This record gives sequence, structure tokens and C-alpha cells, in this order.
Amino acid sequence: MSLMCDDIATFLVAQGVGTTAAPSPTIMVGRLEAKPDNAVCLTQRMGRRSVRAMGNTIVYDQPNLQVTARNVDSAASETVAVTVYALLDGKTGLINGVEYPYIEAMHPPEYVGIDENRRHLFTVNFHVRRRRTLP
Repeated sequence: MSLMCDDIATFLVAQGVGTTAAPSPTIMVGRLEAKPDNAVCLTQRMGRRSVRAMGNTIVYDQPNLQVTARNVDSAASETVAVTVYALLDGKTGLINGVEYPYIEAMHPPEYVGIDENRRHLFTVNFHVRRRRTLP
């Protein structure tokens, strides 16, 4: 069973946004590690209720996805956030073998500020509809 953030990470790697490969991944799932300075973090957040079909079977999950871009350069951080926004907003179809009827941005990328190491953070949130997969 794949998880939404893993699916999205696979998609973003295929689009050239970054890498998930050790020892220096630039796309992280769940938590933004201290290094590298320039990175993207994908975090699943609470979204809407699941969609059920006849017999009360869950057909689609509807989590929210938060994408945080971090870079020592503000413009570069914003560029990555805008790139992810453009790639995901309105995306439909299969990602990593899982059906995604739609992904929609909840807002354009916005500046969050700087972290304790003076790296600039931008974030964008998405509403996701993802077909429920069985373990």
C-alpha cells in the first residue's frame, strides 16, 4: 500500500523537482530535516471526510497535502513552491499506480518566513481526492 505523500514524492521526482534518494534527499515526507538547506517537505493533513459507496465502503480518501519549500535564497524557495503549485493544481489521473481524480490548490504559494538557520520558507496546501487502496 502506498501513502499519498509517497505517491506525490514519486511524481515530483519524475518531474525533476528533487530527489528522495539517500544520502541527501531534497524531497522529504512528513518532516523537514535540518539538512540540506534547500528542500521540499510533503505532509499529509486532515482533510474532508472520505467518500463512501453503496454498502458503506470507502472509495476515496480526501486528505489535504501541505508542501513546504525551503531555500537559503528567497526567490529560489518561491520558484520551487510555484513549480510544485503548477504541477499539482488540477492534476488528475494515476500517480504511482493510484487513481487521483483531482488535486486542487487551496491557495497560491505563500511566504511563511525564515527558520532558525535563515532559510526562507514558502508553503502551499492542496485538497486531494485519492482512491482508497487496500493493504
